[in-house]
Parts: sequence; structure tokens; C-alpha cells
Amino acid sequence: MRENESKLVVPNDTRYLALIGSYISHVARLAGFSGEEVEKIELAVDEACTNVIKHAYDPDTIQHFTVKVRYTDEELRIIVQDKGRPFDPALLESSLVLDKSVEGNMGLFIMKKVMDEVKFVTRKGGVKEFHLIKYRKKRDV
Repeated sequence: MRENESKLVVPNDTRYLALIGSYISHVARLAGFSGEEVEKIELAVDEACTNVIKHAYDPDTIQHFTVKVRYTDEELRIIVQDKGRPFDPALLESSLVLDKSVEGNMGLFIMKKVMDEVKFVTRKGGVKEFHLIKYRKKRDV
């Protein structure tokens, strides 16, 4: 099983969301996903990146975050990584039900709805990661 990996480093600026979307769309197609699946994946990544841009950093500071993509024959994994403000992973669990009164809940709800798995990981040094995972469906040959 061969793993393909790439990454994109972008500033915390919503003007870069289109670039991120193009990157994700291209890699998801390379990984063999259909047009409808690619749109869903792109939507989930857009939500994750928007959350980083709006909530992880002060709006008047320029910081950077990373979008990593890994894919194999079994899955596509997108990792949105930043070193911004802490994130409460309990929000991820509470997003199973749409609650518009909770800030950021709508984006989390969408991510969980269109991806097969959404995980949050905290690494050493204040690095936070959203893992967005889409499994490749076995196709009859």
C-alpha cells in the first residue's frame, strides 16, 4: 500500500480559502473520489480552515497554519494543523446535534456529517490538529 502525502502552508486569512479548496479538490480527485464526494470533502475542509482562521488566532495578527493530505488505497486523511488558541474537544462530541447557539457548532456538525471520521488531536508544543477522514468505498470489479 503506497501512501501519498502533501501539505500546504497558508496564512490565517479567509482570502486563502479558495486556494485551499482547489488544493483539496485536486488531491481528492487524485485519490479517486467522485465529484460529489470531492465537494463534500472540500466543504468539510473549508469549515475546519474557517474555524482556524476565525478562532485560533487574533484577527489582526498574521500567523500560518498547515493543511496536510495523506491518501492510500483505503482512505483520504486531511489534517488541519495550527498553534493558535486552545480548542475544547468536548465541542466535537456535542456537535452530533445541531445547536446554532454554540459558536462553531455548525461547522463541526457539517464536518461530522460529510466525513466518515473527525478527530481532534493535541500535540506537544501547543500544536492542534483536526483529522478529517474519508474512507474509499470498495468498488466491485
